[in-house]
Amino acid sequence: AAYRQAADWAPLSGDADTTPQLECRALRGQGYALVELNRLDEAEAAYAACLKRVAGDPKSLRELDYIRGLRARKAR
Repeated sequence: AAYRQAADWAPLSGDADTTPQLECRALRGQGYALVELNRLDEAEAAYAACLKRVAGDPKSLRELDYIRGLRARKAR
């Protein structure tokens, strides 16, 4: 809930240049929590939303790879 609130409040920073970074950070936090809850589809959506704000965000890309790895292990 705190990360959702942070994403909602990011535009209030007053700095249009940092707003996407702040939103992305909040979305990554949501993604991390969702992975821990094993809600992988929702986590993947959060990381994808981050990438829409900050193209090529390396942390989000790594987390998406991690989710793919988790799914591959479950499929075995």
